[in-house]
Amino acid sequence: VPVKSLEPDDIETIVFENCNFGADPLKITEEMVKNCHGVCAQRLCCFSDYLLQSSCRAPVGDDECELYSLCEQLVTDDGVEVNNAIALKENEYDVGHLCTSKVNEDSDL
Repeated sequence: VPVKSLEPDDIETIVFENCNFGADPLKITEEMVKNCHGVCAQRLCCFSDYLLQSSCRAPVGDDECELYSLCEQLVTDDGVEVNNAIALKENEYDVGHLCTSKVNEDSDL
């Protein structure tokens, strides 16, 4: 179904159904990430200068981008697309912990 033909409420529902992974990172599967990507692909550009290109938030509009707010978990703070469940878990759930443990291991950080 082309996203263009959907109403905003429908878009929000589809995004939620495909991208709400819940609070337990262990329940995230590759298939879930793939389905979320399928729904979000056209609007990943709304978030954090996706792939170092400028954000499409201005031409697309805040309202449209907000419908896809759950898609933001597929883009890291560096604007890199998250393509698998492991990377998503690290991006969404463990960044603070990972940073702390890395700093503890490497005194140069």
